[in-house]
Amino acid sequence: MCLGSVARAQTPSNQTRGGETTVAKKVSPDKASPLLLQADDLVYDHRNNRVVARGNVEIYYDENILLADEVIYDKSANTLTAIGNVRLKEADGSVVNAERLTLSSNFRDGFIRSMKALTQDDSRIAASNAYRKDGKTVYENGVVTSCKPCEANPERPPVWRIKATRVIQDKEEQNIYFEDTRFELFGVPIAWLPYFYIPDPSVKQRSGFLAPQYRHDSMTGYALTVPYYYAISPNYDLTLSPTFTTKAGYLVEADWRQRLWNGAYEVKFAGVYNDNANDFVGQREWRGSIATKGEFELNKFWKVGWNAILESDDTFRRFYHLDSIYSTERVSSVYLTGMGERNYFNMSVNRYGNLGGQPYDYSTGQYIDSQSSWAYPSIDYNYVHDKPVFGGEFKFDVNALALSSNDQRTYNANGTTSPYFGRTDHVVTQAEWRRTLTDDLGQRFTPFVFGRGDIYNVSSFQNVNGDLGDSDTFTRQMVGGGLDYRYPFVAHTDTASHVIEPVGQIITRTNVANNDKVPNEDAQSLVFDDTLLFDINKFSGYDRIETGTRANVGLQYTMQTYNGVSVRAVGGESFQVAGKNSYDPTTGLYNTRSDYVVGGYVDYLNMFRFVTQFRLNESDFSVARQDYSAQVKLGIFEGALSYVAVAAQPLLGFTSPREEVAGFAAVKLTDEWTVFGDARYNLELSQFVRNSVGVQYADECFIYSVTYQQTFVEYADLKPDTSVMVRIGIKGFGQQTTPSSIADLSPEAAAFR
Repeated sequence: MCLGSVARAQTPSNQTRGGETTVAKKVSPDKASPLLLQADDLVYDHRNNRVVARGNVEIYYDENILLADEVIYDKSANTLTAIGNVRLKEADGSVVNAERLTLSSNFRDGFIRSMKALTQDDSRIAASNAYRKDGKTVYENGVVTSCKPCEANPERPPVWRIKATRVIQDKEEQNIYFEDTRFELFGVPIAWLPYFYIPDPSVKQRSGFLAPQYRHDSMTGYALTVPYYYAISPNYDLTLSPTFTTKAGYLVEADWRQRLWNGAYEVKFAGVYNDNANDFVGQREWRGSIATKGEFELNKFWKVGWNAILESDDTFRRFYHLDSIYSTERVSSVYLTGMGERNYFNMSVNRYGNLGGQPYDYSTGQYIDSQSSWAYPSIDYNYVHDKPVFGGEFKFDVNALALSSNDQRTYNANGTTSPYFGRTDHVVTQAEWRRTLTDDLGQRFTPFVFGRGDIYNVSSFQNVNGDLGDSDTFTRQMVGGGLDYRYPFVAHTDTASHVIEPVGQIITRTNVANNDKVPNEDAQSLVFDDTLLFDINKFSGYDRIETGTRANVGLQYTMQTYNGVSVRAVGGESFQVAGKNSYDPTTGLYNTRSDYVVGGYVDYLNMFRFVTQFRLNESDFSVARQDYSAQVKLGIFEGALSYVAVAAQPLLGFTSPREEVAGFAAVKLTDEWTVFGDARYNLELSQFVRNSVGVQYADECFIYSVTYQQTFVEYADLKPDTSVMVRIGIKGFGQQTTPSSIADLSPEAAAFR
């Protein structure tokens, strides 16, 4: 280092005292120099061959920053000694605090007394002495933790810490070594190791064992998982996770991940050997699955991807907690997607599987394929014209589908079952034009016209009446038009703004031939509520079409107060004015007058939310469906409650009413301690679906939670289950962050976030 380039004096002085010469005050850094220094005073001591900087000393060198009350540069030893309120910020983000620090002039080697360091991952290191040599930092009598000191009682021991005779940080090997180590929890020693090491905080990828996982439940017994992570390359890795259970054999999982220049993919293998498989239908000793997903960008508009699972049976992944125990379907797909400013294209090949189970034929000792469907392919294209057409917006959609399905539970006319292997191919095209006009009074008129043309090819299908049909090819055509009328009334008061908006629609369509000949595969999930009241076609898919002339009328009210309260209410009814009604009796749209639908929404600064939707019979006002949900976040309390009641829908397979209530609550006792619980209860069957209760401790460096949970699913080898789950996370030892929300611990809470 050439100190002639360290600083330039702004105000030189000729005063000399005891061999010392005051050279400068308020020295400015020279940005062209390898080392930049700023201080209140800079003194050359020619007698001792040193330079002394005093007062608010700042030194910048190779992305390192040194702050101190005084810094002495010894030319003979080529060292820097910082004294008083020393703070060293290194290039990797680590921060060192000390009363006295000695470094070589290149900031690499040195000796530190009474040192405290803050690493880039927020870990804290304290030591009585420390020194650097050959790229290593050695801390004598070191203490390591990632916990912040208590502000009220800084002498109180942190939640966890490691004490070691020597802590060695080797940045070349990117490891931290501990010698003669004691682990402490709340200041109490709990374990001792003579020697171990962990990766340096700068390491983003390193092979090694991950934190073990422990679980106990009534299906698998005691289960211990010890994952091992292979850091093969910066862009791909492998995680092996063997699991040993006391009741359900040995499970091995392998997770391969790879990132390429334009995307990434992942393959997960899971296999189990259970020599005590009598609990499983069919007594399979070997079970397993392969799950894979990936997505790659072809350019800024196009991407290709997949998400698929191949499994030995329907309950394997749920039995071993690889999937939620409440999963009821399996969808695998390969897709190509294009997205432009005003158009969208998607082509996919999909397999839809029913996790209701694979029936086992004991006479043959074989499994019968469960209900499944294949779409090969399904194509969607949506386009919105970029210029006005007759002053309005023009758009059109295309859907093409080739679907095959098998159903082992199709009933013949004589009541016996027979396999149903149906195939449905169709091409659907539809176009729409609409334009909104507003008059001087504020009335809004939106005329619209639309048209649709379909080609269907079906074989061995089951039509909407439940009858088996023969192969056939036919077309459907429909054109229609209508008018949407809205007249919003706006009022402002001292506390709120109000909008009352009556809405009326009239939609007329031509008769649709062959509508009943189409098998209903994608339009069975119709839920008539306020969100569908003003839709032109209320069916959820392409297989069913509204016919005839229909009128929709309703009223919308919105209030927004100036203190954050938002209220919205919607109510109305639909009328079949003329022509054939395409809806079945369970939808609420079957009669000339539909059921009444009402929706209410209340929100206050995201602290309180309430939503209700219900459907009332148009003749006697009996409730056909009702949904209520409420969320509260108020101080130390967070909670949610929902209630759903639905009348029987025989045509959809629900022969009895359904009624269920679910809730979640959490109370934050202190900044760290929280108790929580949740439950889902089937009122119709008078039994719980699931429930749990737990307690969690979480701060910036440590997580601990215990959850007691019961589930009541019973199917094949899935049995009602009781489990205790223990979760421990230590930041810096596999745990990087604390939970963002207590809702992460409960599926019921997650639904309300």
